[in-house]
Amino acid sequence: KEGDLFYYEVRNQKTATKILSGSVNNQDVGATAIWAVEIAMSHDDTLAHISSSSRPKVGDRWRINSLRVEKEEQINWSWQPQIIWDPAQRKFVGKVNMHLPDAWGYLQFAPAQLDKQSNKNESRIIGEIDA
Repeated sequence: KEGDLFYYEVRNQKTATKILSGSVNNQDVGATAIWAVEIAMSHDDTLAHISSSSRPKVGDRWRINSLRVEKEEQINWSWQPQIIWDPAQRKFVGKVNMHLPDAWGYLQFAPAQLDKQSNKNESRIIGEIDA
């Protein structure tokens, strides 16, 4: 709850969705919806509980992942393949599992960029996702 040490609230995130074809929530056999989502995470939110001495610097890389779960956890998918070593099978295999951070992509922190709307240089660090 708000006020707790690790309370996290997304206040400055920007999102957008677009249906590219079909329609969502259509249960007809063979119906398909193709859609896209964009998320601009605000580091004012994500770094709110990190001390200034521990904040990422340009060039730092953090692990990041996003997973969608549908139909009561029967369908899970991720924005990128999650390939890990499976010791039981003695080979690399694909897994969709939010608890496998070694298989996540990277968020690399880049220099501040010009804010095109306000025409000023933002002091916040902008990240770039690298799978």
